[in-house]
Amino acid sequence: MSEKKPEKRDNSLAIRSFLIYLFFFLAGLGVIYRIVDLQLQEDDLRRLSEEKIKTLDVFPIPVERGVILAKNGDFLVQRSSKYIIAMDTNPQEKFKRKDMPDSIKFLLPDSVFYANVALLADSITALFGESDPSWEQQLREARERENPNRYFVISSQASIADYMRVQKFPILRERGKYNALRRLEENLDYMPPPLHGDLAHRTIGWIKKDTTLEDRNPVGLEGYFDTTLAGIEGRVLRKTISKIPINVAIEKEPRDGYNVTTTLDMTMQYIADKALRNGLSSCEADEGCAIVMDVKTGDILAIVNLKRTNAGEYSERESVNVALTNYEPGSTFKTAGLMVALDEGKVTPDTPIKLDYDKRTGRTAKIGYREVRDDYPITKYDQIPPLWYIFAKSSNVGSVRAIYHNYDSNPQQFINGLYKLGFNETLHFPVFGDDKKPLLQGPDYPETMWSRTSLSTIPMGYEVTVAPLHLLTFYNAIANNGCMVKPRLVTKISTKDDKTILEYGVDTLNPQICSPQTLRYMSSMLDSVVTCGTAQTGFINAPYTVAGKTGTSKGKVTIKKNGVEETFTMYNLSFYGYFPADNPKYSCVILVRKRQEKSGLTGGKIAVPIFREIADKIYAMTYDFMSDAKGFAPDANPASVPMSAKVRSAALKTIFNVTNFNIAVPLTSNWVNVHSNGQNLSMEEVAFLGSYVVPDVKNMSLTDAIYILERAGMTAEIKTTADKKNYGRVKKQTPEPNAPFPRNRKMILELDIES
Repeated sequence: MSEKKPEKRDNSLAIRSFLIYLFFFLAGLGVIYRIVDLQLQEDDLRRLSEEKIKTLDVFPIPVERGVILAKNGDFLVQRSSKYIIAMDTNPQEKFKRKDMPDSIKFLLPDSVFYANVALLADSITALFGESDPSWEQQLREARERENPNRYFVISSQASIADYMRVQKFPILRERGKYNALRRLEENLDYMPPPLHGDLAHRTIGWIKKDTTLEDRNPVGLEGYFDTTLAGIEGRVLRKTISKIPINVAIEKEPRDGYNVTTTLDMTMQYIADKALRNGLSSCEADEGCAIVMDVKTGDILAIVNLKRTNAGEYSERESVNVALTNYEPGSTFKTAGLMVALDEGKVTPDTPIKLDYDKRTGRTAKIGYREVRDDYPITKYDQIPPLWYIFAKSSNVGSVRAIYHNYDSNPQQFINGLYKLGFNETLHFPVFGDDKKPLLQGPDYPETMWSRTSLSTIPMGYEVTVAPLHLLTFYNAIANNGCMVKPRLVTKISTKDDKTILEYGVDTLNPQICSPQTLRYMSSMLDSVVTCGTAQTGFINAPYTVAGKTGTSKGKVTIKKNGVEETFTMYNLSFYGYFPADNPKYSCVILVRKRQEKSGLTGGKIAVPIFREIADKIYAMTYDFMSDAKGFAPDANPASVPMSAKVRSAALKTIFNVTNFNIAVPLTSNWVNVHSNGQNLSMEEVAFLGSYVVPDVKNMSLTDAIYILERAGMTAEIKTTADKKNYGRVKKQTPEPNAPFPRNRKMILELDIES
């Protein structure tokens, strides 16, 4: 019997092994069946996944675009996002069907809607104003329609601030519980009109509304600082249940765009813009530019680029950036060429230059391998005038002889001298896509354009191209005691609450462009252009001194219009200078470009009068009010300064800072009326009453008065009480302030230079 026990044990093990094998076999069949079943039901599962399974998506959080500001903090342009925001008014009760998932609970139930609709309507009214029918009535009707639209639009022009406020309204603030508030669409316009119309439009710039930066055609500061202004859009994670998004968490914090503060003074911009428009119109020019720069800092206070449209008007919008476009400068480049010769001791202002005109023409001379011509030949000094007189009269023959005689054996030395003055580098100016390096090549330059006539051509401003702003930077260095500073258009990048992120200081390109002796020579030669040279008639009776150089050049230009190429001669008429010459504060360039249709047009006849108009008004604006205050000690009593004026608040603040008067200036209004009788000082804010009411411009400077009048749609007729000079303060105006507009929209202003 003991031998049968192992047999039973073996049978038991065999049964167990069979059962285990059977189990795994059946399980394997089940897996195989499931795999096949999944493959056959792939489309059904995908549908179920989309409808039933919770998924996570990333959605953007909008940010406010930064703004571009003027020097005094005024907005130049504000390009803001506008949103269509709406409310999902669908009631929960209408969707309680068997085929709808439990997630429909995120729709509003009747109990919540009707308990809060009045409060919600009050909040919407407070933000967006009254509506007819009332907001509450509209909300109720949207809720109770038989076939309701999915969304009730609250606003189609909501700002980000509006959108953020709406998120705190009754019902709509319950975003984690109900999904009532939706931002349907963003309307971002990158090309609205600037706040100052056409003023500085080309410099402020724009970008087109496209998806990629490459396609946006960025222009000016808007283009250059696009990323800075745009900010960083945030991201929020949302889970979607039956197409209803529910916020889960913020994945990336949003950051509003930064503000860009420029150096532009909009009063000076207005002055320069109007003067250039008048000048271009008077000679029917094609295009032009005007730039006003602060001598010490290089700050661009005004920059105007105008082009004539098909309608015969002048526009910044349609203009190329003339200020940064290279052109052959003509005689204004003689200053640089002669500075090289002066600095290297080749000549002095008194060096006699033998003109040796051809006896047959009386105005041309063969110099090197080319014939050089003077439009206005020099007859004084028996045709052997000193260099300073040649420069003052802008003689091509004399200027070329002074260079050719000294550099014929080593022309590269002359080119290297020009390179030391900065004519081989770009300015890296912050305007998108426009900053170009001057084109100036010497005999040693690889693949050079140099020819045997080049040394007889470059000294009179041909075979060299340079942008007006670049050449002005050189003239500004002469005014700044030889220190060349980089033109500055932007001073800082800051947050919405004016926290500075990045500052742009004064950037010195060359601390001394020439020797002090050369600087004295060249300064006196630039003076002579105005006192007895080609700009002499332009500054008669000016209450300030000016130094500068006229220029006239011409060249062939080819354009394509309607598929047809047209070639014509373009004349460049310019004046580069600075004022007051005895204590330079501002430098300025005027460039007028015109197809030659009239004979005898020169930089002295066209550009100088525009410069004079700008300088007159800036001088009056800057010095008229401050002259009495400058001589006071830091501890002087502000009330002791005799003053009675209506000025810009920001300007008054600057004046008090300059004179060390520690006194607060109200800045809630752009204008303030300040008066002192020698004992008491009073200030009151000024508000203009609006359209079709004559503004009060008494005690304003002429510049400010004209600015206010033209913004109101009026013109000014000026009468003065001192030598018929158009500067001073408004003593009397006709019609009187706050009267109805006269039919002719004209105001007569009487000025008093002593006030």
